[in-house]
Amino acid sequence: MKRGNLFKILNFAKIPVILAGVFLVLKWLKGTIDLPAIKNKLFPHWGANPLIFDPEIAAKRQQDAMMNWGTDEELLFNSLEHPDGKPFSGKQLKQVFEAFGFRDYDFTGGRNVFLGAAKNLFEWYESELTRKEKVRMRAIWEKSGLDLTF
Repeated sequence: MKRGNLFKILNFAKIPVILAGVFLVLKWLKGTIDLPAIKNKLFPHWGANPLIFDPEIAAKRQQDAMMNWGTDEELLFNSLEHPDGKPFSGKQLKQVFEAFGFRDYDFTGGRNVFLGAAKNLFEWYESELTRKEKVRMRAIWEKSGLDLTF
């Protein structure tokens, strides 16, 4: 394909993209479409400000670290601190625990409700962490004032 033809095709392809963008913006301005909600549903962590504490995101990262076979210890421990390395406060840890709530857990680390049951975050730790990792995790959660059952 010649270079000139490629530029014609690319220029022509811009028109539908621009029209779709204008259509979505007009729908959003009229209030018939919630673009931020769509973005958040499709890309839940995209554009999130890492400097703003969000217990829902921290709880999701805790679950992600323990899903499937094995545990991503680095993600598990790092997701309980701010991007600058400062650990979460006791109040923030309580919020993470509450945001985690009870989530389906089975012995494979998956979400098969027939093989497991809903467990809270500490019950997930009990099933996933080694003795040494539990000691390290208890040191983090100690300041939360919660009853550490792992």
